[in-house]
Amino acid sequence: MKLCILDRDGTINEDSEEFVKSVPTEEEWKGKSSTSSAQVGAMTGLGLAGGNAGLAMIFQGSKKVIERGFVPDLNDSVWLEAQAGWIFFIPSGNPFTYSAHLRWDFVKDGTWTLYGIGGFGGLIQPISGTTTSLASFYPRTALGAAMNLATSSPMQLRIELSQTWTTAGITFVF
Repeated sequence: MKLCILDRDGTINEDSEEFVKSVPTEEEWKGKSSTSSAQVGAMTGLGLAGGNAGLAMIFQGSKKVIERGFVPDLNDSVWLEAQAGWIFFIPSGNPFTYSAHLRWDFVKDGTWTLYGIGGFGGLIQPISGTTTSLASFYPRTALGAAMNLATSSPMQLRIELSQTWTTAGITFVF
């Protein structure tokens, strides 16, 4: 545990000769759980469909299902999340992509959260020159990071890397 020394006026001063009290600070990865229980957001970036790359526009919504996750000593939580959107500029048309998965968050501090995703995804891709579409369904994994814009801000910047898209965007926390 780290100690933070406060002067009589309440400012942090580790070199002061007159110490009033010591206040413990939270260790990284072990802080309090977030009070938020839902998130919505949008991300954009590189999307892959049928061997082609395009511009992905992905929307997401998530709900916290486990406050403190599977590692008791860490500040980790589990979210049920759904993502869906389109990948534009693909030669055969604009495929629709979706994912339903669990997201396991590991909160480093008040600013950074790292996460992993595991679940299932799919793609509905038009076949050019026909009125039919090709549908695929696959396991989906991803790694990502979220950065709180400020301590009291309801917004996070988020970046995610997976086998289907690499995106960055913004999330609103409730």
